[in-house]
Amino acid sequence: MSKRGKDFQEVVADIADRKRYSAATRSDRNRTSVETPREIYLAGCEAIANVLQDDGYKYVPSGQKLRRKTRDFIFQVSFQSSHLNIRGKVVVLWVHGYVFSPVLKKWRVNSAARSNSDFVAGGQIGNLVAEASWLEWNLAQTASRDRQIASAVATIKQLAYPYFAIFEDIPVLVRRLVAGTVPAMNMEDQLDSLLCFGSQADVKAAAVKIFQDQPGERDKYAKAVARFRTEGLPPPNYKVAAPGDAMAAATVTYNLTDLA
Repeated sequence: MSKRGKDFQEVVADIADRKRYSAATRSDRNRTSVETPREIYLAGCEAIANVLQDDGYKYVPSGQKLRRKTRDFIFQVSFQSSHLNIRGKVVVLWVHGYVFSPVLKKWRVNSAARSNSDFVAGGQIGNLVAEASWLEWNLAQTASRDRQIASAVATIKQLAYPYFAIFEDIPVLVRRLVAGTVPAMNMEDQLDSLLCFGSQADVKAAAVKIFQDQPGERDKYAKAVARFRTEGLPPPNYKVAAPGDAMAAATVTYNLTDLA
């Protein structure tokens, strides 16, 4: 695993370079590689899956994803590639780690939550840690492909596995949600998870922490509560990201006592 992935500007520059190169080589008929980018990508996914299946993950080839189920959660490692792949030069592999919960989904349905989704948290694997970055692997070159695949496996175990472990220990999860230290998790999903796996007291404690760290959110919260009560809540498919607004939406949705 590399010590650092790419930041946003580097990702944008890479995409621009690949677009230019792809356009320049689109009409090139002198292909030196027999394997198509799609074939290389799928073979890479399968090679990674063969290793991770030893850790209890079940591979779903049709979706290029692996899943492992516990009592409360489903942990998913998903693969993705790019439409800008260039035969013989670039075949990118992107990895994502997601957490789902049938328990949270059932709680949301029974609680008349704004969302009935089983989604809990996660995203691109480089975002599963506090210092987020973009991570990718290039499988195009035969000589380095095994090393790239081994690096991807190591990164999944070093980043995704510890991230998933947070959710396997409910008391640890609740403490970290109160402290606001779970990466790649929307504020609304944090609050729903606290109410599902913790209590209203835990939500109150999380609010106290946020208002201490971000005093401006307290005023946003009060204004948003008044607005949501008079104008209605945002559409269910709209994720409320700002802490004050998200806490206000939870207060109105679940008829909580004032969190401020």
